Amino acid sequence: MKKILFLIVTVIALTITPNVYAAQTVDCSNETAEAKVGSSCYKTLKEAIESVTGQNNTVRLLKDVSNYTLTISKDQNIILDLGTHKLTAPTNSWAIYNEGNLNIFNGTIVGSSNSAAIRNNGIKLTVKSVTVESPYIAIINNDVVAENNVEQQNRKPELIIEDCTIKGPFSSCGLQLSGKATVKNTTFNAKKGNTIIKALDGKTDSEIILDNLSTNYRGIISAGKDSTNDEHNIKIEIKNITDTAKEKMFLSSAGDAIVVPDNSYVNVALQYALSGSTIIIPEEFYMDNIKVKDGVNIQLSEESFSNQIIEKNANGTYNIIKKADYSEINKLKNEIDNLNKDDFTKETWEALQKVLSTIDYNKSIKEQDEVNNIAKALEKAINNLVKINKNNIKNPNTSDINLIITISTILISIIGVYFIVKKRFN
Repeated sequence: MKKILFLIVTVIALTITPNVYAAQTVDCSNETAEAKVGSSCYKTLKEAIESVTGQNNTVRLLKDVSNYTLTISKDQNIILDLGTHKLTAPTNSWAIYNEGNLNIFNGTIVGSSNSAAIRNNGIKLTVKSVTVESPYIAIINNDVVAENNVEQQNRKPELIIEDCTIKGPFSSCGLQLSGKATVKNTTFNAKKGNTIIKALDGKTDSEIILDNLSTNYRGIISAGKDSTNDEHNIKIEIKNITDTAKEKMFLSSAGDAIVVPDNSYVNVALQYALSGSTIIIPEEFYMDNIKVKDGVNIQLSEESFSNQIIEKNANGTYNIIKKADYSEINKLKNEIDNLNKDDFTKETWEALQKVLSTIDYNKSIKEQDEVNNIAKALEKAINNLVKINKNNIKNPNTSDINLIITISTILISIIGVYFIVKKRFN
């Protein structure tokens, strides 16, 4: 009985005793050490990551490592210095999975044939001065932040890629981007026709900036709806693209996804965009006789809608021209908004409304005279408004007042005579 009781107590003790694990340091002269945190060296990179504290969060790789996935948890803030070394993913898995805040620089990361090299589901991932090689996908920025693989709604991961090289060939794409992402000063080395960047809307709006990119072969920047979700938008802004890269980066989109280039890229974007693309014209861009391929749509951005007009020519080309100046009309309309129609006669108020109905906000600068004439007609209609008295009482003029005084005097005199005569006869 005592033995049974002892076994039960032992089992309970083992069950409730926490499993405490402390990463073991090794002598830094030991060639088996994979990573270093501060002055402490660790046998494996995983142990080094687990040892990180808030005050000492830089992990430095000491040698090439391979065949395991490095996971950054939601509460970790890690700086990973690859030390010019290489981190290689295992088969069918990623090399790095981030749920926290991770900054990687100075080395090479290699993915597998069936999984992305790096997957970001965290608060923020920064990849700088790194070469990422993958036969499948180099980096995925997911559409929502995850905590222990559970998606946190209304939070989108942020990805920053700067001064990097993304190498293929990609069986899927170089970068798969949702959420918020900035890719700057980055070169793509891929097979001809590879999709170098694929942007998806996912469960949140996607905001993507592509700044100063280059590619060795012609590649595709594609933007489209996720097949499982079609209620969010994609905004891709292309900035500072080099002349040699312009003709190598095709733009392709599906559904109502959009691609927003800067002014220096509009003409080339329209010329080389693939069928199904929607090119959003940025502010203050003007050009005549723009050729647009079949299946490519052009639209104005919300910011440029008040200043620009798309004009289609008989030969199928387009002009992006400046909108006419409506400032005088808008000033008069503001004045009208402060008026009360019940204060004016029906006829003059309706005349004002008739002029208002002739305003066309789609006139170009070429039609400025027409806009000016409407402004003059509107001003005249305002000046012609006739006020009315709500109580329908006519305001007496001077002659009316004199007549009232005369009649009052006569009445008073008659009443006076009446009382005098009455008093005498009584």
